[in-house]
Amino acid sequence: MSPTNIFEYQKPVIVGLRGRAGAGKSTLASYLNEMETDVVRMSFAGPIRDALRTLGITKQDSPQLYRKLAQTIGQSARDADQDHWVKLAKQGIERECMSGRHKTPIIVFDDVRYPNEVILCDLVFYITPVGFNPLDLGDLANHESEKMNRKGPGDSIQILNAVGRGVYAAEEILKAVRAEVSRRNPRRR
Repeated sequence: MSPTNIFEYQKPVIVGLRGRAGAGKSTLASYLNEMETDVVRMSFAGPIRDALRTLGITKQDSPQLYRKLAQTIGQSARDADQDHWVKLAKQGIERECMSGRHKTPIIVFDDVRYPNEVILCDLVFYITPVGFNPLDLGDLANHESEKMNRKGPGDSIQILNAVGRGVYAAEEILKAVRAEVSRRNPRRR
């Protein structure tokens, strides 16, 4: 039987990481995944990355071309349906919740950029690099997805991500996530 609500089986905590390109969002998501067994990494741009990889285009080989194509594909889908990427993300969340692999799934999106993506998240952290400069995107920094990726009112906490301090930043995030899990599930304290 299919659930009527995507969170019928296990209510996940959905965490969003926001910040400029190169601020350390993916690195923090990796730390979270290593530190907490219930963390599941997801990405709104995952299907785009998969498509580009299939075409042989990687971020490492051609960062400018990769970002330009990713932005173009993402925007084209958003132009057709503003919630396209959020709908795909909800399907992934539903699959993870129904899998039964985690007591309380902690879904971490490391590429939250748009307001409808922020709304999907229970906790949103704005990642600010300290001691290093985010990627210089040149003209690509003017794309809508980069302009919207600034600290906003939907952000729960601003996390300072300093060189060599990523584990500390991940611990700050996990502390907030555990508090959210305890708030929702008082019997699991």
